[in-house]
Amino acid sequence: MTANRYPDCLAFVLRAEGGYVDDPLDHGGATNQGITQRTYDDWQESHGLPLQSVRLISAEEVAAIYRNHYWRRILGDDLPPRIDLMVFDTAVQHGVSRASKWLQAVVMSPVDGVVGYKTLYAVNDYVMRNQIKVLIDDYMDLRNAFYAGIVTRDPTQARFRKGWSRRMYRLSSALL
Repeated sequence: MTANRYPDCLAFVLRAEGGYVDDPLDHGGATNQGITQRTYDDWQESHGLPLQSVRLISAEEVAAIYRNHYWRRILGDDLPPRIDLMVFDTAVQHGVSRASKWLQAVVMSPVDGVVGYKTLYAVNDYVMRNQIKVLIDDYMDLRNAFYAGIVTRDPTQARFRKGWSRRMYRLSSALL
């Protein structure tokens, strides 16, 4: 287990996600600090709270949602430093299952979209054998290819390319 890096990783994600956005071309719909309205509704319902606009989400709710729905599901506390940030940021933007599958594919672990102890073992073994930089480079290549595929499938999404590129540049810099 590594030191609690969740606060630092969360801070990175929050800088990338920004505030309230409801762009009609963004398939995620209305979001605030990266939390979609649907995710917030699920959170509110699961806690017996009335539904309200994601505009009104509190900082405490944001941190709790990211911890419970993303960080814990990727076993962020157990991933090596830098890998934790890389997979967490990907899970937030592309979903936990996809982020986990990419990690599993790179480290040659069974690909099921659920990070468990077999995946953690494969990650640690891969890092020891091939160096962390190879893992990061291969994973980031998959993520960049995914962005390209989004635009190929739906050219209206090209308007987000610049923001995605900035995010990937910042993430790559943070992973050095």
